[in-house]
Amino acid sequence: MAFSTYGSHNYEVVVPFSLEYSSEPLQAAAGATGTQYYRYSRHAKKTYRFKGMTEAAVQQCLVEKRAQYTRRFCAWRRNWTVMIKESSYRDYYAPVATFNVVRNGVAPVFDLQITVDEVVNIYTSTVYDLLTDAGRTQLEAQFQRHDLAWVWKYKYDEPGEAS
Repeated sequence: MAFSTYGSHNYEVVVPFSLEYSSEPLQAAAGATGTQYYRYSRHAKKTYRFKGMTEAAVQQCLVEKRAQYTRRFCAWRRNWTVMIKESSYRDYYAPVATFNVVRNGVAPVFDLQITVDEVVNIYTSTVYDLLTDAGRTQLEAQFQRHDLAWVWKYKYDEPGEAS
C-alpha cells in the first residue's frame, strides 16, 4: 500500500546536508584604485527522498518541493570598483534542486528523490576568515541578511528545521 502524503514517515536522507563557503577577490577595473571587494559563495548540498507514495501524492510533493527550491536571487553589477546590488526588478529566480521520480515495482508506488545543489553569492569588502568557526559564523550571518541575499530563508527539510 502506498502513502497518500509525504512527510517524516517516508523521508530518507541519501547524502547528508553539507555547507561550504568560498571566497574570491574581485579584480578591479583597469586603472581603478580603492577598496578590495570579494565574492563569497555559500554552497549547500543534500540528497534525500520521500518513498512509497501514490501518483497523486508524488505529484503534490513535486509541486511543493519545486516551489520550495526555486529561489529568488539578487542581481549584482560592478560600478567601477564597487559591487552594487541591482534594483529588485533585476532579481531573478532559479531552481537549486533536481527531482527524480522512480516507480517501484508493478504496483503504482513512487519515490521522489531530491538533490539540492545551491550556490548563493554575495559581494562585500569585509574579509572573513573561512578557516575558523567564528569567521564562517560571521559570514553565514551575512547570507541571512535579506538586503544582501534574497535567499535568506534557507530550508532543506532537515529534522528540527523551522517551517
